[in-house]
Amino acid sequence: MDGEKTMHLVSLGCAKNLVDSEVMLAVLEDAGYAVVENPEQAGLLLVNTCGFIQPAVEEAVDHILQLAEYKKQNRNAILVVCGCLVQRYGDELLKEMPEVDLFVGINEIADIAHLIDRKKEADKPVLHLQPPGFLMKSSTPRRLSTPFFQAYLKITEGCDNRCTYCLIPSIRGDLRSRSIEDLVCEAQRLEQEGVRELCLIAQDLTAYGNDLPGDVSLALLLEQLLRETDIPWFRLLYLYPTNTGDDLLALMAQEGRIVPYLDIPFQHVSDHILRAMHRRYTLADLDQLVTDIRHYLSECALRSTMLVGFPGETEEDVSLLIDYLK
Repeated sequence: MDGEKTMHLVSLGCAKNLVDSEVMLAVLEDAGYAVVENPEQAGLLLVNTCGFIQPAVEEAVDHILQLAEYKKQNRNAILVVCGCLVQRYGDELLKEMPEVDLFVGINEIADIAHLIDRKKEADKPVLHLQPPGFLMKSSTPRRLSTPFFQAYLKITEGCDNRCTYCLIPSIRGDLRSRSIEDLVCEAQRLEQEGVRELCLIAQDLTAYGNDLPGDVSLALLLEQLLRETDIPWFRLLYLYPTNTGDDLLALMAQEGRIVPYLDIPFQHVSDHILRAMHRRYTLADLDQLVTDIRHYLSECALRSTMLVGFPGETEEDVSLLIDYLK
């Protein structure tokens, strides 16, 4: 095996980042690279990073430095770092991590093979960083890394919610939705490859279509996916509370192929903390949402996340949160 055409990839962070890694895998395989499990055998060492919260930053840096050790054994190896960490800290990383040969932001993932070829002609670390604007298409190469029967379908990029604690808009940019036709096309291809469970992912699934002309919504997308494929199970990951409406819940109740599972981050239940977070709902809204979910889907599994330690939070706020969880 040609050592210069072998690669070892580490994908960190969320499922959305994993899809980006799958795009890069396909692009690099098309360019002649073969994946190896052992980084000692790799001529290309690639880390797709998360940079959303401090523990994720620290994890990414640790992995980068671990892979940099293999360059001491193979001086011809190239270490490439891409993803959200680069989008957030690109210039700083270029100064602080001379071990890395190439830094690539989120906008250039589909061009990764070309950027690596160009780097081979340079004698110093290179940073490729542009404002976020990339939006994959069904024609974008992608090599699944999940079990053959399950895959993710990334329906949007970016976010317009502007929660005060969240860096996603500054890292990933404003909301960009793929067309229904393009998503159906990718879903059909995934079905042909053997996928039986398709997980729809986005920073906020319920925002899907807000930036597109016409009456485009998550419910409409699901109706088309149900009509145009025979995939047995669709799962929804990450929905905004007040945008999870009756149209979606009624569709889920009607269609057994949509898994009765909802991942809805509440973040908190104290009204003044929710206002400070710029979350557009109150505790009363959350109570009504749970009531509506149980009305339409009595057996629905409801998953959520809560954020504690937000500036201004009091003991009373924490007690309210605990009581609500009970």
